[in-house]
Amino acid sequence: MNEIEFFNKVAHNWDNHCRHDKDKIIKIIELSDLYYGAKVMDVGCGTGILIPYLAEKVGEEGRVFAVDFSENMIKMAMDKYSGFMNVEFINRDVFELDMKDALDFVMCYSVFPHFEDKEKAVEKFHSFLKRNGRLIIAHSNGREHINNHHENHEAECLRRAYLPEGKFVAEILKNKGFKPDKVIDNDEMYFVSGVKEL
Repeated sequence: MNEIEFFNKVAHNWDNHCRHDKDKIIKIIELSDLYYGAKVMDVGCGTGILIPYLAEKVGEEGRVFAVDFSENMIKMAMDKYSGFMNVEFINRDVFELDMKDALDFVMCYSVFPHFEDKEKAVEKFHSFLKRNGRLIIAHSNGREHINNHHENHEAECLRRAYLPEGKFVAEILKNKGFKPDKVIDNDEMYFVSGVKEL
């Protein structure tokens, strides 16, 4: 079973199984510096945990592109949040998308460990962003908790999902044309962001 098959299989029960701390989500949104009218991509949106927060923050003149490679995850997100007129749902592998210089923000919430080639992922997100656009990589749990969860998961396809140290990810951003500006890597949460310079 690969990751797409796994997430399609568990999507219907995901919200019961996977809980997110609302206060930490709000903190992540605050740290992200989102603003009214912005265009933001929610990479690996899953069942849409961030969608109401993002949609409210960017407002009716903004746009949220909710992207997930799992058809069933996107269906779950659409069932819950299709009423938001500023959200577009996209069932595609993010590497198949071409949105050159189109976005103000790329948000990777609870998804970055699943990119096997993390440098390639950062390069792709760089291409999506306008100059001075921001890439955000965040989790509402600490890195050690996330890595332990994946390492011991019953699904073999998830055992190689790995979240590197925040300072290491910041270095990747720096090497790929970003100016890293925020790094939080503790037992409570994980947040790394950078602004596109080149």
